[in-house]
This record gives sequence, structure tokens and C-alpha cells, in this order.
Amino acid sequence: MAVLAMAQTAMMMRSLVGTLEPVLTTADVRRVLRRGGTALWMPMQALRDQPDELTSWDVTSDSLALWLAHQLNAERLTLVKSCAVEPRWDVAEWAARGIVDAAFEPMARHAGLAIDVLSSDQVETLRSWLTGTPIGTSMA
Repeated sequence: MAVLAMAQTAMMMRSLVGTLEPVLTTADVRRVLRRGGTALWMPMQALRDQPDELTSWDVTSDSLALWLAHQLNAERLTLVKSCAVEPRWDVAEWAARGIVDAAFEPMARHAGLAIDVLSSDQVETLRSWLTGTPIGTSMA
């Protein structure tokens, strides 16, 4: 049910941002990224066809994002959360405070990539990281 809700959210995001390209597999993600597109991963098919440690109520979109980042050999994962997040907190603190799901901390120990958690009021920081534009600079 949770994966279905994630798929519905992804469809809503696609309707709001038409340039997002829905994909089902990591190979599809790589293909879209190689040509400069923005992939919108729909994990529903992979999780339904191959139940495993990711198909648990302990796993939310946070751990799924971490799993995908690891599969893609990403250098960094950034999560944006609706709650306040202190920059000094680490993965253990995020888990202890319920900011990330129960499966996230053990997965993060073996992920081999940098992980950032921003609060939703830090959207300018995220924009700056993604575009390389200093905070407060107009992108027009």
C-alpha cells in the first residue's frame, strides 16, 4: 500500500512538472540521466515482482532513495524533510528523532556516499547545490 502511495505521489509530481520522465529500472534511470533528462523513479514494479528487505513497513521513500543512490553509484543523496533538521545531526540522530525510517541507518552505514538532510524551508540551499548558483542569486 505504501509503494502504491509513492507511485501516486510520483504521478502527481509528473503532472506538475512535465519534464520529469517516469522510469521503472535503474537502467532506465541511467539512460535518462545520460541524455540530460530528469528521471522520476517508479519503484512499484521492482518491489512487487521481487519482494525483499525493501518491502517492509520499516522502509519508506527515504530508504528507497538511499537504495537507488547506492545502486547508481551516486556520490551524494539529499533528502528534503518537512521537519526541522539541525546541520550538526548525523544519521544516528536522524533515526533517533524519527526523521528517517528504521531501515535507513543500517543501510547508510554501508552506502558509501554522502548524505544530507535538509528541511523544507531550506529550498534555496537545495537550489544552490543543484544549479551551482549562490544563494540569493537570481536564475532569470
